[in-house]
Amino acid sequence: NHAGSPDTPSAQSLLRVWAQALKLSESSLSEHRLSEFGLWSQTLCESGVDSLQRIALAQALSSALALPINVALLQRYPSPQALSEYLALSRAIANEETLS
Repeated sequence: NHAGSPDTPSAQSLLRVWAQALKLSESSLSEHRLSEFGLWSQTLCESGVDSLQRIALAQALSSALALPINVALLQRYPSPQALSEYLALSRAIANEETLS
């Protein structure tokens, strides 16, 4: 599994929070099927998410992931896949800095 995969535990957590924050029906979108419905790569604009929903999503992600997620970061990385890849890269860089 790599950072672009929706199968990692961190990606699944991100997807779950993303779906809940956007009020997607859990009955129609089970965890293992989220990527099949395009949520993994679908951008906020493609999902029709407005500015208030973006604020709520940023707050939900920040709280659930214990990371500083804000609306500007969601603008830059507007899909679960893009945000997951960014977070994985950030963790890798932080780990390298810790080791050096």
